[in-house]
Amino acid sequence: SPLFRLRTAEDVMARVGFLNSGADQVPGLIVMEIRDELDGMKPVDPANRRVVVLFNATTETVAFDHESFKGASLELHPVQQVSKDEMVKQASFDEQKVRFSVPARTTAVFVERQ
Repeated sequence: SPLFRLRTAEDVMARVGFLNSGADQVPGLIVMEIRDELDGMKPVDPANRRVVVLFNATTETVAFDHESFKGASLELHPVQQVSKDEMVKQASFDEQKVRFSVPARTTAVFVERQ
């Protein structure tokens, strides 16, 4: 995705956010969101509305939910869906619960199509 190749500091600052922070954060989990559609900014990815990357550094499967994903239709990245890594294929997003599940020691990439 072109969202992984942002060219300017302005693009990075505007489009990239980290969601698992603060007092209620899930230890050992980094959640990065990269958004394409922003007011006043030209879209850079014709295929994806946003990309969400979850880095689970723990030894257990973790769940993560965030209100900003309500109504989102996120799917595991197509490359990871056909990966030989059986663990990453277990990563999921439940639209009803608005919750990600990521296996231990796994980086999972989810996309929301345009």
